Amino acid sequence: MRTTKMTADVLKKVIAAYLRHQKQKSAEKKAQKNQPKQGKITVKELAKQNAGMTNIEITPKNIKSFERYARKYGINYALKKDKTKDPPVYMVFFKGRDQDAITAAFREFSQKEI
Repeated sequence: MRTTKMTADVLKKVIAAYLRHQKQKSAEKKAQKNQPKQGKITVKELAKQNAGMTNIEITPKNIKSFERYARKYGINYALKKDKTKDPPVYMVFFKGRDQDAITAAFREFSQKEI
């Protein structure tokens, strides 16, 4: 704010504008916090979304390629390493309602790999 003479009224307006701005900023942050995370998340965060989870197995060499297609199709997923198998296999968990998007992503992924 620029002024040649700082009066009480000018100061009051500046403080009111600043408080409005801060309140708006905090409301935007709060709204952003309530949004579920997108893309790669933890199994715990995925379970909190209460959408039913489904999983598939994927080999370690295909993880990066899969992540590219998952981002493209907007899929929320979680990776968990299954160490009991030799070689280790990764389990990809995703929401049950994302089944169609997962199918499309894997179809495109398999076409590119083959």
